Amino acid sequence: MTDAWWIEWIPVRAFVILLVIYGLVSLVYLVLVNEEILGRRMVLKKGTETWDWVWFGVFSPLVWAIFGVAWLDIGSGRASLPLRVWPIGLVLFVVGGALFTRAMGENPFFEKTVRIQGERGHHVIDTGPYRVVRHPGYVGAILWLSSLPPLLTSAWTLV
Repeated sequence: MTDAWWIEWIPVRAFVILLVIYGLVSLVYLVLVNEEILGRRMVLKKGTETWDWVWFGVFSPLVWAIFGVAWLDIGSGRASLPLRVWPIGLVLFVVGGALFTRAMGENPFFEKTVRIQGERGHHVIDTGPYRVVRHPGYVGAILWLSSLPPLLTSAWTLV
């Protein structure tokens, strides 16, 4: 570990600040346009297919593992990606997060898992970002997750 180890943590600190800002902006936006979705995203509902339960059980820990891997990578004393990649991560984070949040705001059926919500009159959403892409939430999530390696300056998080 170098004497200037704290410099390696500057991008991580900036990421945490960015994450807090994103969370607050998203919360305010969703309260204004689709407050009900906040409660619906907090619980898993009956009617979810088995394959989606399995996917959720695998995917969720893998997302958390990204942060653990970055912690180990940066904690080794040097970041494995240069700081110059941070702006790329910032663009991916903002675009992906905005698309994901916009999809939640537009779609009253946007839950943690896939299920047909017949009890709520489930129908295809074709407004907002759904006019352009069938699953904007997935596209936003992929972009957002792609932002993590450059924002955390950790090449190992790509694995």
